[in-house]
This record gives sequence, C-alpha cells and structure tokens, in this order.
Amino acid sequence: MEAEERFDSLFAWYGKKYHVDAAWLKAQAICESNLDPDAVSPVGAVGLTQFMLRTWEEVAAALWHRPTLRTNPEKAIEAQAYYMAGLGKLFEGDRLKSTAAYNCGQGRLNSVLNQWGANWREMIPKETRDYLTRIEAQYARLIKAEG
Repeated sequence: MEAEERFDSLFAWYGKKYHVDAAWLKAQAICESNLDPDAVSPVGAVGLTQFMLRTWEEVAAALWHRPTLRTNPEKAIEAQAYYMAGLGKLFEGDRLKSTAAYNCGQGRLNSVLNQWGANWREMIPKETRDYLTRIEAQYARLIKAEG
C-alpha cells in the first residue's frame, strides 16, 4: 500500500456515514497536513485534519461526549467528515463555501458573504483562496487516479 492510501478506508467509511465526498475529504487532509497525524501548524492546529483546540472540543463533545486526541487519525477523519457535513448544511450544500469556512471560520466567511455576495471567493483571505485552489487540484488528481 502506498503511504497516501493508508487512510483511504477511513475517508470512504466516514464520507459515506456523513454524506461527504471521500475524495474531497482526502484532498482536504492532504492540503491540511500531508496526511501526517502528528502535524502541528504554526497557529496551533493539530493532526491529520488540522483542528484548532476549541473546534475540536466542540466536535468531540458532539460525537463522543468526551475529549479525544486530535492526533488519532480515525477520530480526526470522523470529526472532519462530521464537521464538513454540518458546514454543508449551513452553506446549503456548497462544498467550496463549506471548505472555506473550515479554513477561515464560519464567522469570517459569513461576514465576507454578507458584504461581497457572489464575489466572496475573491474577497476571502488569500490563505483561504490558496487553500481552496490546492484542494481543487488535489481532488482533480485523486479523481483522475481513480480512473
């Protein structure tokens, strides 16, 4: 098995469970941490799916009713799928808006949407614009590889 494939069954399982595209989840995790469960960002996001502590605690309380390590790959992927499903509901199924909110926060994205409407993508922080572009490229690569 290739290193990039080691979590595929988890992405598939939790993508199906929460009705989120597994390839999109994987592309997102590649861009977040390069699939490294021990990754730590300069701003303190941790794990495979790079959750900040406060968001992680909220998701962990909803899913498991107890604290869980952000470095646990299975828990991280389940939390990612659950959180993306919730964002999908908030943003009416718009995967790009949901993913932008995952990166820059719901409040910030809502502020941009309220101010700029259809031009939201050009007005979000550059880091988030770049993040979306990287995920779209990874997703296209993954879909192409699936054949």
